[in-house]
Amino acid sequence: MKRTCGKTLTLTILAAILAGTVPAFAGDVIGQQVTVDKDRTESRLCGGYTTSGNASGNTLFVTGSASITSDEGAGGGYAENGEAIGNQVIFSSSGSHQIEVVFGGAGTKASENQVSITSGTVRGAQFIAGGYGDDVVDNQVSISGGKLENNMVMVGGYGSNRAQGNVVSVDEKADVPVLGLAGGYALKAESNQVSIGQDASVTAIAVGGGAGETVSHNLADVRGTVTGYLLGGGGTYGESAGVFGNVLNLNGAKLIPIQKDQALSMVKDTVGDGYEEDVNQILQLLKNPGETIQAAGGALYQGGNAQDNMVNLSGTMDLGKVNLYGWISPLDIVLDPSSISGNGPGDVHETNHSGNTLNVGYTAEMTTDKDGNASITGKGADWHGSKVQGIYNFDKIAFYNVDHSQPALTVTDTVSLPDNVTLDLDHFTPSSSPEDSVIQDDVLIDASGASTVKGLDKLYESGKDKYQQPVTRTYANGGVTVTGKDGLALSNDNKLYYGLHSLDAITYKTIDWKTDGTVLTLDVPASVATFRCTMEDLTTMMNNGINTLVFKTEKTSTTLNLSLLTEGYDADAKVKLHQCGSTVRLSVNGRGRRDLLIGR
Repeated sequence: MKRTCGKTLTLTILAAILAGTVPAFAGDVIGQQVTVDKDRTESRLCGGYTTSGNASGNTLFVTGSASITSDEGAGGGYAENGEAIGNQVIFSSSGSHQIEVVFGGAGTKASENQVSITSGTVRGAQFIAGGYGDDVVDNQVSISGGKLENNMVMVGGYGSNRAQGNVVSVDEKADVPVLGLAGGYALKAESNQVSIGQDASVTAIAVGGGAGETVSHNLADVRGTVTGYLLGGGGTYGESAGVFGNVLNLNGAKLIPIQKDQALSMVKDTVGDGYEEDVNQILQLLKNPGETIQAAGGALYQGGNAQDNMVNLSGTMDLGKVNLYGWISPLDIVLDPSSISGNGPGDVHETNHSGNTLNVGYTAEMTTDKDGNASITGKGADWHGSKVQGIYNFDKIAFYNVDHSQPALTVTDTVSLPDNVTLDLDHFTPSSSPEDSVIQDDVLIDASGASTVKGLDKLYESGKDKYQQPVTRTYANGGVTVTGKDGLALSNDNKLYYGLHSLDAITYKTIDWKTDGTVLTLDVPASVATFRCTMEDLTTMMNNGINTLVFKTEKTSTTLNLSLLTEGYDADAKVKLHQCGSTVRLSVNGRGRRDLLIGR
C-alpha cells in the first residue's frame, strides 16, 4: 500500500485494496457472509463486493481461534461504484491478525457500517474505519475487548466530502493504542463522536470527536484513561477553517501525557516504511511533549473561526498535567509555527473567537430525536475540584455543581484569558446555606501559585456587579441571622471567590454559647455592620463565662462590658450596635448609650 500520510498523518484509503475473496458482482450484493474460523492468509478479504451496484448487509465474521494475515485489507462490504450500507466486520476470535486496513463498508457513500472487535489481536493496520466514501454517515467502530498493536489511525467514518453521525466507542476494559483517533473525518465533519468508557484506555497523539475543514457539533466523551498530547471536541486540518459547537466532555477521566518512546513504538511494525521518522519529526515540533496534555473544545490548524466550543468538567479528576483550552492553534502548542505553515509565522491566521466555554460541574451527551437529528445536550453534574496546569482561550467560564470544601480550580502555571471573557454563575449555588455552621467563601479559581496570570481581572469585572445580591442566612440552628450581600471578590494573590461581599447585620437569638475564654470577638470583614441581640442573649453569654464582647469591623473596634450593659434592663430589652467606618452607635431599646462604650 502506498504511504501518503506524511507529517500531518492524513488518512488515506485506496479503493483498490477492497476487492474480496467472494466473487465480484456487477449488481447489488446483499446479505452475504464470509466466516473465517481457521487461520487464513489472503491479499484481500471481503464479505461482499460489487463493481457497479450497492453492497448492503454483508459480513466478514472472524471467529474461533482463527488468525488473519492480509497485506491489503479486510472489509465487510465494498461497492466500487455504489453505496455501502449496513456492512460489518466482526472480530470475535482469539487469534492474532496482521491486516493493513480494516473497514466496515466502503463505496461512493457509506452508511451504517461497523467494525466490531471483542477479542483477539489486531496488529499493523494503517487505518481502522467503520465506513469510507465521499459521504460517510452513521458508521461505527466498536472496541470492547481484544488487543490492538501498532495501528496508525482509527476513525468511525472517513469521507472525502461529509462525515456525519459516525462513532468510535471504546468500552469495558479495552486498550486502544493508535497514533490518531476520531469519530469522523471529512471536509465537513458534523455530529461525530468518540466515547471512551470508564474502564477503557486509549493511547494516541491526538484524539478528537471530528476532524475536517469545517468541524461542528462533534463530541469527545472521555470517562476512562487517555494517554496523549492533544485531546479535543473537534479539530481542523486546513487553512481558514472553523470549529463550531464542538464539545470535550471530561467526566472522571485520567489524562496522561504521552511519552516520545510510546508514540514511536506504535509505528515500528505498521505496513510501510518511514512512519517512525515522520512521528519523530512531529514530536520535535511540539512544546513539552511528555510533560503536558492539551485538552481543547476546538483545535485549529492555522487559525480561522472558533465559536461555541466547550470543555466540560465533572466527577473527580487530577488535571495537574493538563492545559485546558477553549480553542487551540499552533501558536499555542508548536515551538515554531513556520514549521507548520511552511511560509513563516505571518502565514498563521488569526482566530476569530466567541462563545468558547469552560463548564465546571457540568456534563453533556449526544442525543438523537425521532427524525434522526443529533444534538449535544448538557446538565449540571458534581465536580470535586482539581489542580490544573493552565487555562487558556475561553470566552466564558461557567460554574455549576462544585464541591464547596475546596477550590473549584487551582491553576499551577498559567491563566491566559481574552479581554472579552465573561463569568457565568446563573446556575451556581453558593456554599453558605441554612445548614452551614460557618460563613465561608467559595473559591472559584485559585491562581495564587500560577507564574502567569492574564485576564482573571477581566473575568472578575464581568461578574462583579451582575452577581451581587441581598442574602439572609441563619446559623447555629437558627440562633444567628446574617443579612448582607453575596458577591465576587478578587484577592491580590489572584484568588477569585464568591461569598459574603458585604454585611449589614448579625442578629443573635438565645443560643448555647460555648467558649474557653472570657472574651467573645466578632470579626466582620466589612466597613459597615450591625450587631443586634436581646439582654437575654447577653445574660446567656455571661452564664457561659463571657464577660467582654468585642465587635470588630474593617475601620474600627468596639469593646463592651456585658455586666455593665445588662444592668437594670429586662430580658427582652433590645441591643443594637452599629458601626459605619470609624463611627460607632450603641442603643438599647432605641436610646443611645454611648456611655457604655469602653474607651469612647
